Amino acid sequence: MFTYWTSAACDEPRIQSWADYSGSVAAALREVMAAQGAGKTVGVFTSGGTIATIVSQVLGLSGEHAYKFYEPIFNCSVTQLFYSGDKVSLSYFNDRSFLQVLGTQRDEQLVTYR
Repeated sequence: MFTYWTSAACDEPRIQSWADYSGSVAAALREVMAAQGAGKTVGVFTSGGTIATIVSQVLGLSGEHAYKFYEPIFNCSVTQLFYSGDKVSLSYFNDRSFLQVLGTQRDEQLVTYR
């Protein structure tokens, strides 16, 4: 379903189009970058679909590739971007090492998917 949604063939009027959704995601990222300016550490908390969309956009990939980033996302994982002006780079994706360390310390399984 996700791949169909990102394709041009999807014209279901009851759902937001991929073009509108991915455009809104890109605009939100630009807005955060502009509002915060350079040299800051900013935390943004969002869903796996939005993270996958941003990662595919930053890597210059089309929407059909976004699902490849959505599928492996762990709950509470961290994805880090660096930005300067309008340029954005992916530093790391889907890091959950802090959960693994904390889980080991507490003898608990803290890593889960979606």
